[in-house]
Amino acid sequence: MEDIWYSGLRVAERRPITAEDLAAIDRLRRNRKMRTAISLLGGPLLALVGSLAAWLFDLTDALRLAYPGAVVFALSLRPWRVVPACSRQLDALHRDADGGEIVICKGIGCELVFTMNEEKRLTPQILVHSEPDERLTIELLPNSGAILTVNDMEVHSWNEAQQGATAAKSDHAKAAAHFIQQHPNEDGTAIGSRALSAEELTELIAHAPPVSQIDLLLMAGVVLLAFVAWWHTFATRNYTIALPVLGTIAAIWLSARTLRRWRMHRRFARDIGIARVVIVHQEDDEETFPVEYLPFSGALWTYGHIPTTWRRLPLSRKTFVRREPG
Repeated sequence: MEDIWYSGLRVAERRPITAEDLAAIDRLRRNRKMRTAISLLGGPLLALVGSLAAWLFDLTDALRLAYPGAVVFALSLRPWRVVPACSRQLDALHRDADGGEIVICKGIGCELVFTMNEEKRLTPQILVHSEPDERLTIELLPNSGAILTVNDMEVHSWNEAQQGATAAKSDHAKAAAHFIQQHPNEDGTAIGSRALSAEELTELIAHAPPVSQIDLLLMAGVVLLAFVAWWHTFATRNYTIALPVLGTIAAIWLSARTLRRWRMHRRFARDIGIARVVIVHQEDDEETFPVEYLPFSGALWTYGHIPTTWRRLPLSRKTFVRREPG
């Protein structure tokens, strides 16, 4: 069993799709098709307008500026990212229309988890400026994650919620919170531990997988190729440095990616090895709540038997959570 989350909000219920929902899906399809067309044709259209202006009005300066401007405009639209993303979204919208259901998620603003979209913007954008203590109910499409309503207010722009899953906490894990001992030096605090379930351990490994031999070999090969390319350039006095530069960029990108994965695995490696969590049961003036955390990394695992925010989307997606004020 597992719990499903969208941008950090738990799936509370599902309902059948309606004719209004199908109309909204058609609107989103048109939005994605228009975005694809603009990304692909924006630069060529600008170059065409410049050419027509130069031909009709004999404006040679317009032609001189149109082509460089078209190239810059085309690059700013990022078609190499936007087109694959829109293609994926259109395919998911088609499956949503055939799926016949709408997902309803509920939570609080402070539980939201954001990711970067293809335009390097936090998404879902419509929820970026929501209040941390605001109660949220969002309706969305299960495959594409496209948000249809927020607190019964219709959403017209494209806002995508990323899906994540956490291992459901077993009855055994909940019962373990009762078999703990009072802390000898702190009144009102009891401590204990329990083993992670197989599903929880699988989830933790998925957040911080070890660097594979293939990744290491690929990184080493690209670094070696970049070094050889630079050596050949200097040895032959060949001043065409396109290949060495491209090889260096690829080597830096792969090295940074591999280093990030290694650091992430190193952070949780001992927690994965021991496969246990520490339980702290603390009493205050208002409530009693159990807290679980990983003993070596110190990362919170559950709070009141609820998975903590960082677990609700894979860490490899470079997630962003709302910071507490102060």
